[in-house]
Amino acid sequence: MAHARSVWDQQPEWILLPLTMLGQQRRRSRPPTSARNGKPVLPLAAGARIYLRNLDSAVAAEYGTVVATPNEADVAILNLDPPFDPEWSGMLRQGRLHYTADELEPMLAIMRQTPTVVTLYLERPAVIPEIAESAAAVLANFGATDRAILDVLFGRFGPEGRLPFEMPSSWEAVLNQMEDVPFDSRDPLFPFGHGLRYEPSSGGGVT
Repeated sequence: MAHARSVWDQQPEWILLPLTMLGQQRRRSRPPTSARNGKPVLPLAAGARIYLRNLDSAVAAEYGTVVATPNEADVAILNLDPPFDPEWSGMLRQGRLHYTADELEPMLAIMRQTPTVVTLYLERPAVIPEIAESAAAVLANFGATDRAILDVLFGRFGPEGRLPFEMPSSWEAVLNQMEDVPFDSRDPLFPFGHGLRYEPSSGGGVT
C-alpha cells in the first residue's frame, strides 16, 4: 500500500506525495469518459484488454489482458518519460518542457485508435495540452513503480495527490513567466494544487 500512495524517488520534497489524477482537460467538470460507450474510463475494469507502452507486461497481466495492438484493446496505457533536451542534459533533464511534433505523433496516433490513459513522470512541470486534449485520462506520478500505477488505474487504491506546481498551457506561457514569482503562468492547463479523486459512492468515475 505504501508504494501505491507514496513516491519513492530522488526528489525529497515529493516523498509521500501520492499519485495525482489530473483528468482530461483543464477545468473539466465531468469524469474522463470512453469514446466507445460514454462511461468513465477510470478506474479500469479488472480483466480489461490493455495495450501498454513502457510498463511491465508481466505485472500488467495481473490486472488485465495484455494485447499486442491498440485496436485489440479496451484501453491503452502509455507511461511517459518527461520531455527534455538531450543535448543540454546530464544527470538531470533540462531544456524544453514540451514534446516535439515527432515525439507527439506516435502517442496521438494511439489515442485516435482507442481510449488512452496517460501516466506521466513529473520530475518538473510539463507542457502537455495536446495530450490532455486527446487522452481519456491523465495520471501524474513522481517516481512510482509500475505496480503502484496499475493499482491506481484499476481502482485498488485511489489517486490522492495534488500538483505541487502549475502545468503551463504552452511553452510561450513558460517563457513569459517571472523567474521569482510562483504560479504566474497565464491560463495554466492545470493549476497548483489540482487533483481528482474517485467517487466512492458511485463505484467509479472521478471527482
